[in-house]
Amino acid sequence: MSSNSNFPSIISFQASDLSHQSVPICLAWSLNDGQYKCVTIIPQDDWVDGIDQGQFNIDDLFDFGSTAEDLIKELTQDCDKQIIYSADPHWLSDVLNCLYSSIEQDHPFQIESVFTLFDDQDIQSITDQSRELSIEMGFNPHEPEDQIKMWLHLLDQSK
Repeated sequence: MSSNSNFPSIISFQASDLSHQSVPICLAWSLNDGQYKCVTIIPQDDWVDGIDQGQFNIDDLFDFGSTAEDLIKELTQDCDKQIIYSADPHWLSDVLNCLYSSIEQDHPFQIESVFTLFDDQDIQSITDQSRELSIEMGFNPHEPEDQIKMWLHLLDQSK
């Protein structure tokens, strides 16, 4: 990663399923210095029924996760007053709405497509590059942490 200290805030997530009514399991985001954070989320009581326990170990979420409130504080501290970027802005908004509703607030973020960060390339070209980089670097496209690493690498290469 370059020493550029102007990386955008990119957020990736893992949700309980592929529907827009899913609940957040894990959230990863980039920091301005090109580093990133990845946090597993302790599910709210009313979320547990929406989590496929064959796919996710609920005990691990409770043992190793952070509360929604703690995660929100950390995310807000790191990304406050910034545009955040996502490969799927609408779904991210749904996930953040679910997360923030646990503390009875609306999420404060303006969310844009990560593809807007690549001015001179079309979406298909970026998608192809991301797939190639994921294979080359051994990134799992289903893991939020690996998605953030992949986007940061692509942005670094495009400069």
